[in-house]
Amino acid sequence: MWRLIARGAVVAALICSAGPALASQNAQYGDDFRQMDVKSCSTKAIDALSEQKFIEGNNDGQVVWGFDEQSVVLVRCVPYNNGVWIEVLAASRSPAEAERLRNIIRIRVFDARRTPPDILAVTRFNGDGLNRVKRPRTQPAAHWGYDHRPKSLAACTDDAKAAMQKSGLAISTSGNSVVWGQSGSALALVKCLSIPSGVDILVFATSDVSATAEAYRNNIRILTFK
Repeated sequence: MWRLIARGAVVAALICSAGPALASQNAQYGDDFRQMDVKSCSTKAIDALSEQKFIEGNNDGQVVWGFDEQSVVLVRCVPYNNGVWIEVLAASRSPAEAERLRNIIRIRVFDARRTPPDILAVTRFNGDGLNRVKRPRTQPAAHWGYDHRPKSLAACTDDAKAAMQKSGLAISTSGNSVVWGQSGSALALVKCLSIPSGVDILVFATSDVSATAEAYRNNIRILTFK
């Protein structure tokens, strides 16, 4: 995994081994607001990945990500009003597993009854440990980036649609803030969140091939972040 800063945007990638073809419906997204701080959100998120017996989990403060044998999960904790906007994305070899992980991780992170004092706060875990046989790693590759721009929500989604169309992706939408794009080899998502200074933008792409996911992430990010 690598992480870099470019033009104020945070860019990250999860590299994986190749495996069976990734169907377009094998990614699930959900978000909502909760009155908690970012640390509580991220602590709950990495704890939820650990509960699901993930091979690896990482907590970068506002972003938590991890993977198991066939799935990748990303959780973003965005400071928002007096709380946090929580974004949960799951991609998997199995459509049912992508939906299950999205749902269970979302429930665990959104649950106000679970508080950080009851959870062991960690920044990284390795579920295989040093003395275990390594589990197979056939999860799809995922690349993402996020930043904010001084534009309207409508302008953000319009730019995302234009970026996906230029990238040759078939476009669909969820509500007025989420744009999906798909091809035979990749699936992409842009989430636009209204904030006082404009919009917070998440760009996510997944594919069997890391370079393919990275290219879609980069192309969509450039045009959406303009």
